[in-house]
Amino acid sequence: MNTSEKVQLIWSVTKLLRSEYPQSQLGPIVLAFTVLRRLGYTSTPNFDAVLTHPEHIDDRLVDYIKVLPHDVRDVMECFRFEQQLKQLRRYDMLHCVVQAFAAVDLHPDRVTSVEMGDIFDALVQKVVEQSTESGGEHHTPSGVSRLMVNLLLTGDSDALRAPGITRTIFDPACGTGGTLSIAEEHIAELSPGTETEVFGQDINSESYAICKASRLVKARQFDNIKLGDSLTDDQHSHLKGDYIVSSPPFGRNWSRSESSVWHEHETMGSPVDSVPAFRARATALYCSCSTCYRR
Repeated sequence: MNTSEKVQLIWSVTKLLRSEYPQSQLGPIVLAFTVLRRLGYTSTPNFDAVLTHPEHIDDRLVDYIKVLPHDVRDVMECFRFEQQLKQLRRYDMLHCVVQAFAAVDLHPDRVTSVEMGDIFDALVQKVVEQSTESGGEHHTPSGVSRLMVNLLLTGDSDALRAPGITRTIFDPACGTGGTLSIAEEHIAELSPGTETEVFGQDINSESYAICKASRLVKARQFDNIKLGDSLTDDQHSHLKGDYIVSSPPFGRNWSRSESSVWHEHETMGSPVDSVPAFRARATALYCSCSTCYRR
Protein backbone atom coordinates (compact mmCIF):
# COMPACT_ATOMS: atom_id res chain seq x y z
CA MET A 1 0.00 0.00 0.00
CA ASN A 2 1.52 3.32 -1.05
CA THR A 3 1.44 6.62 0.81
CA SER A 4 -1.65 7.95 -0.96
CA GLU A 5 -3.57 4.76 -0.23
CA LYS A 6 -2.63 4.92 3.46
CA VAL A 7 -3.84 8.52 3.61
CA GLN A 8 -7.17 7.51 2.06
CA LEU A 9 -7.49 4.56 4.43
CA ILE A 10 -6.92 6.74 7.48
CA TRP A 11 -9.20 9.51 6.24
CA SER A 12 -11.97 6.99 5.53
CA VAL A 13 -12.53 6.91 9.30
CA THR A 14 -14.24 10.29 8.94
CA LYS A 15 -17.09 8.58 7.09
CA LEU A 16 -17.94 6.83 10.35
CA LEU A 17 -18.09 10.14 12.20
CA ARG A 18 -19.91 12.50 9.88
CA SER A 19 -23.36 11.60 11.15
CA GLU A 20 -22.52 12.97 14.60
CA TYR A 21 -19.60 15.38 14.04
CA PRO A 22 -19.39 18.53 11.92
CA GLN A 23 -16.57 18.38 9.38
CA SER A 24 -14.51 21.01 11.20
CA GLN A 25 -14.27 18.77 14.30
CA LEU A 26 -12.98 15.62 12.59
CA GLY A 27 -9.33 16.67 12.40
CA PRO A 28 -8.23 16.33 16.04
CA ILE A 29 -9.68 12.80 16.25
CA VAL A 30 -7.96 11.57 13.08
CA LEU A 31 -4.62 13.21 13.85
CA ALA A 32 -4.56 12.09 17.49
CA PHE A 33 -5.23 8.45 16.61
CA THR A 34 -2.65 8.64 13.81
CA VAL A 35 -0.01 9.81 16.29
CA LEU A 36 -0.89 7.02 18.73
CA ARG A 37 -0.84 4.43 15.96
CA ARG A 38 2.61 5.51 14.76
CA LEU A 39 4.25 5.94 18.15
CA GLY A 40 2.41 3.01 19.70
CA TYR A 41 4.64 0.41 18.08
CA THR A 42 7.60 1.33 20.28
CA SER A 43 5.78 2.30 23.48
CA THR A 44 5.39 0.04 26.52
CA PRO A 45 2.74 -1.28 26.50
CA ASN A 46 2.30 -0.88 22.77
CA PHE A 47 -0.88 0.31 21.12
CA ASP A 48 -1.91 -3.13 19.87
CA ALA A 49 -1.67 -4.60 23.37
CA VAL A 50 -4.14 -2.01 24.64
CA LEU A 51 -6.60 -2.94 21.90
CA THR A 52 -6.65 -6.64 22.77
CA HIS A 53 -9.22 -5.96 25.51
CA PRO A 54 -12.12 -4.04 23.90
CA GLU A 55 -14.10 -3.64 27.12
CA HIS A 56 -13.77 -0.17 28.63
CA ILE A 57 -11.42 0.77 25.80
CA ASP A 58 -11.78 4.49 26.52
CA ASP A 59 -10.51 4.03 30.10
CA ARG A 60 -7.72 1.79 28.85
CA LEU A 61 -6.64 4.39 26.30
CA VAL A 62 -6.64 7.13 28.95
CA ASP A 63 -4.47 4.96 31.21
CA TYR A 64 -2.24 4.15 28.23
CA ILE A 65 -1.65 7.83 27.46
CA LYS A 66 -0.63 8.47 31.07
CA VAL A 67 2.45 6.25 30.68
CA LEU A 68 3.56 7.82 27.39
CA PRO A 69 6.35 10.44 27.28
CA HIS A 70 5.45 13.95 28.40
CA ASP A 71 5.54 15.45 24.90
CA VAL A 72 3.06 12.88 23.57
CA ARG A 73 0.75 13.49 26.54
CA ASP A 74 1.03 17.23 25.86
CA VAL A 75 -0.08 16.74 22.26
CA MET A 76 -3.01 14.52 23.32
CA GLU A 77 -4.12 17.08 25.89
CA CYS A 78 -4.14 19.86 23.29
CA PHE A 79 -6.16 17.61 20.98
CA ARG A 80 -8.57 17.17 23.96
CA PHE A 81 -8.22 13.46 23.40
CA GLU A 82 -9.79 12.31 26.66
CA GLN A 83 -12.92 14.35 25.94
CA GLN A 84 -12.95 13.00 22.39
CA LEU A 85 -12.90 9.43 23.73
CA LYS A 86 -15.86 10.10 26.00
CA GLN A 87 -17.83 11.62 23.15
CA LEU A 88 -17.00 8.73 20.80
CA ARG A 89 -18.18 6.28 23.42
CA ARG A 90 -21.36 8.28 23.96
CA TYR A 91 -22.09 8.02 20.23
CA ASP A 92 -21.19 4.29 20.30
CA MET A 93 -18.44 4.90 17.74
CA LEU A 94 -15.29 4.33 19.76
CA HIS A 95 -14.88 0.64 19.02
CA CYS A 96 -15.31 1.18 15.26
CA VAL A 97 -12.76 4.01 15.19
CA VAL A 98 -10.23 2.04 17.23
CA GLN A 99 -10.59 -1.02 15.00
CA ALA A 100 -10.22 1.12 11.90
CA PHE A 101 -6.88 2.51 13.11
CA ALA A 102 -5.75 -0.92 14.26
CA ALA A 103 -6.01 -1.99 10.61
CA VAL A 104 -3.58 0.73 9.46
CA ASP A 105 0.05 -0.39 9.30
CA LEU A 106 2.37 2.52 10.17
CA HIS A 107 5.18 0.43 11.66
CA PRO A 108 8.60 2.18 11.35
CA ASP A 109 10.04 -0.96 9.75
CA ARG A 110 7.59 -0.60 6.86
CA VAL A 111 6.88 3.13 6.79
CA THR A 112 9.94 5.38 6.87
CA SER A 113 10.03 8.72 8.68
CA VAL A 114 9.90 10.51 5.33
CA GLU A 115 6.85 8.50 4.24
CA MET A 116 5.20 9.05 7.62
CA GLY A 117 5.83 12.76 7.25
CA ASP A 118 4.15 12.75 3.83
CA ILE A 119 1.16 10.85 5.27
CA PHE A 120 0.77 13.23 8.20
CA ASP A 121 1.20 16.34 6.02
CA ALA A 122 -1.50 15.05 3.65
CA LEU A 123 -3.85 14.49 6.58
CA VAL A 124 -3.18 17.98 7.91
CA GLN A 125 -4.00 19.40 4.48
CA LYS A 126 -7.32 17.54 4.52
CA VAL A 127 -8.05 18.88 8.00
CA VAL A 128 -7.40 22.43 6.80
CA GLU A 129 -9.61 21.95 3.76
CA GLN A 130 -12.44 20.58 5.92
CA SER A 131 -12.34 23.46 8.38
CA THR A 132 -15.25 25.82 7.80
CA GLU A 133 -14.14 28.44 10.30
CA SER A 134 -10.47 29.46 10.24
CA GLY A 135 -8.59 26.67 8.52
CA GLY A 136 -6.12 28.95 6.76
CA GLU A 137 -5.53 31.12 9.80
CA HIS A 138 -2.94 28.79 11.32
CA HIS A 139 -1.81 27.03 8.16
CA THR A 140 0.18 28.74 5.41
CA PRO A 141 -0.18 27.24 1.90
CA SER A 142 2.98 25.35 0.97
CA GLY A 143 3.54 27.52 -2.10
CA VAL A 144 3.59 30.65 0.04
CA SER A 145 5.93 29.00 2.56
CA ARG A 146 8.33 27.95 -0.19
CA LEU A 147 8.39 31.47 -1.60
CA MET A 148 9.15 32.97 1.81
CA VAL A 149 11.90 30.43 2.48
CA ASN A 150 13.46 30.94 -0.95
CA LEU A 151 13.55 34.70 -0.39
CA LEU A 152 14.91 34.25 3.12
CA LEU A 153 17.80 32.02 2.06
CA THR A 154 18.66 33.77 -1.21
CA GLY A 155 22.35 34.59 -1.24
CA ASP A 156 23.22 32.30 1.67
CA SER A 157 24.04 29.15 -0.33
CA ASP A 158 27.82 29.50 0.06
CA ALA A 159 27.61 30.35 3.77
CA LEU A 160 25.37 27.35 4.43
CA ARG A 161 27.89 25.02 2.83
CA ALA A 162 30.67 25.94 5.27
CA PRO A 163 31.81 22.83 7.18
CA GLY A 164 30.45 22.22 10.69
CA ILE A 165 27.87 25.00 10.49
CA THR A 166 24.62 25.13 12.48
CA ARG A 167 21.67 27.35 11.60
CA THR A 168 18.71 28.24 13.82
CA ILE A 169 15.25 28.99 12.39
CA PHE A 170 12.49 30.67 14.39
CA ASP A 171 8.79 31.10 13.58
CA PRO A 172 6.96 33.09 16.30
CA ALA A 173 3.57 32.23 14.78
CA CYS A 174 4.37 28.73 13.55
CA GLY A 175 0.81 27.42 13.20
CA THR A 176 0.88 23.80 12.06
CA GLY A 177 4.63 24.03 11.37
CA GLY A 178 4.68 23.77 7.59
CA THR A 179 6.98 26.74 7.03
CA LEU A 180 9.55 25.45 9.52
CA SER A 181 9.59 22.04 7.85
CA ILE A 182 10.01 23.57 4.40
CA ALA A 183 12.89 25.74 5.69
CA GLU A 184 14.60 22.66 7.13
CA GLU A 185 14.19 20.75 3.90
CA HIS A 186 15.44 23.66 1.79
CA ILE A 187 18.59 24.03 3.87
CA ALA A 188 19.16 20.27 3.68
CA GLU A 189 18.92 20.47 -0.12
CA LEU A 190 21.39 23.37 -0.28
CA SER A 191 23.80 21.84 2.19
CA PRO A 192 23.18 18.29 3.46
CA GLY A 193 25.92 18.70 6.08
CA THR A 194 24.37 21.76 7.72
CA GLU A 195 22.66 21.12 11.05
CA THR A 196 19.43 23.01 11.67
CA GLU A 197 17.73 23.83 14.97
CA VAL A 198 14.06 24.72 14.80
CA PHE A 199 12.18 26.97 17.22
CA GLY A 200 8.49 27.78 17.05
CA GLN A 201 5.60 29.11 19.09
CA ASP A 202 1.88 29.43 18.46
CA ILE A 203 -1.04 30.80 20.44
CA ASN A 204 -3.57 28.23 19.18
CA SER A 205 -3.47 24.96 21.12
CA GLU A 206 -4.74 22.77 18.27
CA SER A 207 -2.25 24.23 15.77
CA TYR A 208 0.52 23.80 18.32
CA ALA A 209 -0.51 20.17 18.80
CA ILE A 210 -0.47 19.54 15.04
CA CYS A 211 2.97 21.13 14.69
CA LYS A 212 4.46 19.15 17.55
CA ALA A 213 2.74 15.92 16.49
CA SER A 214 4.07 16.36 12.96
CA ARG A 215 7.61 16.59 14.26
CA LEU A 216 7.10 13.62 16.58
CA VAL A 217 5.94 11.28 13.84
CA LYS A 218 8.71 12.50 11.51
CA ALA A 219 11.30 11.81 14.22
CA ARG A 220 12.44 15.45 14.10
CA GLN A 221 13.42 17.82 16.89
CA PHE A 222 10.24 18.87 18.70
CA ASP A 223 11.19 20.17 22.16
CA ASN A 224 11.58 23.79 20.96
CA ILE A 225 7.94 24.04 19.82
CA LYS A 226 6.04 26.02 22.45
CA LEU A 227 2.45 27.03 23.18
CA GLY A 228 1.61 30.64 23.96
CA ASP A 229 1.31 34.20 22.67
CA SER A 230 4.69 35.30 21.32
CA LEU A 231 3.78 38.94 21.94
CA THR A 232 3.02 38.60 25.65
CA ASP A 233 4.67 35.31 26.62
CA ASP A 234 7.78 34.95 24.48
CA GLN A 235 9.16 31.53 25.39
CA HIS A 236 12.21 32.03 23.19
CA SER A 237 13.13 35.45 24.52
CA HIS A 238 16.85 34.65 24.77
CA LEU A 239 17.07 33.09 21.31
CA LYS A 240 19.36 34.74 18.77
CA GLY A 241 18.22 32.97 15.61
CA ASP A 242 19.92 33.01 12.25
CA TYR A 243 16.60 33.15 10.42
CA ILE A 244 13.14 34.32 11.41
CA VAL A 245 10.27 33.45 9.09
CA SER A 246 6.59 33.89 9.83
CA SER A 247 3.16 34.31 8.30
CA PRO A 248 1.11 35.65 11.22
CA PRO A 249 -2.69 35.99 11.04
CA PHE A 250 -2.82 39.64 9.92
CA GLY A 251 -5.98 41.57 10.66
CA ARG A 252 -6.47 40.03 14.10
CA ASN A 253 -7.26 42.35 17.00
CA TRP A 254 -4.07 42.74 19.05
CA SER A 255 -5.44 44.99 21.82
CA ARG A 256 -4.76 42.37 24.55
CA SER A 257 -1.09 42.28 23.58
CA GLU A 258 -0.57 45.98 22.85
CA SER A 259 0.81 47.07 26.22
CA SER A 260 3.35 44.23 26.23
CA VAL A 261 4.44 45.03 22.68
CA TRP A 262 5.02 48.71 23.43
CA HIS A 263 6.77 47.97 26.70
CA GLU A 264 9.19 45.65 24.91
CA HIS A 265 9.74 48.18 22.14
CA GLU A 266 10.36 51.10 24.51
CA THR A 267 12.72 49.14 26.79
CA MET A 268 14.53 46.92 24.29
CA GLY A 269 13.82 48.24 20.79
CA SER A 270 15.69 50.72 18.61
CA PRO A 271 15.17 54.46 19.24
CA VAL A 272 12.70 56.20 16.94
CA ASP A 273 12.25 59.87 16.27
CA SER A 274 8.63 59.90 17.34
CA VAL A 275 7.15 57.05 19.35
CA PRO A 276 3.55 58.35 18.89
CA ALA A 277 4.05 58.54 15.12
CA PHE A 278 5.62 55.08 15.07
CA ARG A 279 2.73 53.77 17.14
CA ALA A 280 0.21 55.27 14.75
CA ARG A 281 1.90 53.65 11.76
CA ALA A 282 2.04 50.25 13.50
CA THR A 283 -1.60 50.50 14.54
CA ALA A 284 -2.55 51.26 10.94
CA LEU A 285 -0.71 48.12 9.86
CA TYR A 286 -2.07 45.74 12.47
CA CYS A 287 -5.37 47.13 13.69
CA SER A 288 -8.30 44.94 12.61
CA CYS A 289 -10.84 47.72 12.17
CA SER A 290 -12.08 48.22 8.60
CA THR A 291 -10.53 51.68 8.24
CA CYS A 292 -7.01 50.69 9.32
CA TYR A 293 -7.00 47.25 7.76
CA ARG A 294 -7.54 48.73 4.28
CA ARG A 295 -4.36 50.86 4.51
